[in-house]
Amino acid sequence: MGGFAQTVRFKIILSLGACLILMMANGLSGINGLARLNSNMRDSYTGAVLPVAQLSDARASSLNIRARLRRIEVTRSPEDVAQSSPDIQGDLATIESQWSAYYPSGVSSEQERVVADQIAASHRRRSRSMGMPPRTGPCGR
Repeated sequence: MGGFAQTVRFKIILSLGACLILMMANGLSGINGLARLNSNMRDSYTGAVLPVAQLSDARASSLNIRARLRRIEVTRSPEDVAQSSPDIQGDLATIESQWSAYYPSGVSSEQERVVADQIAASHRRRSRSMGMPPRTGPCGR
């Protein structure tokens, strides 16, 4: 055995084995890094991107409602009212569904929670003043 440890063949096998072990360690480190990256990206998406997208959809629907109401106000046409009414109802449903998805689970800071609570309270007051039935979702709490 003493003679084999001194041969070139043994040194090549030993160096290839060490390289193989280092490559496996590097691969496992890479897999671990990818798993952490995946977790961090998921957290970033659900914690930052998704709430912004939900609020963006609600705001877009709100702006669509304002534009349709403005068009009705300008034209004063019963046809515009009849044509815009289903679209407005659809936009109201979009606002309600997106807000329900966002509030309260999508709120990420205390300052944001204060503003969201004010919006929810305003929504409840407006619904009551318009004679609308109380909602069962987060906006209706």
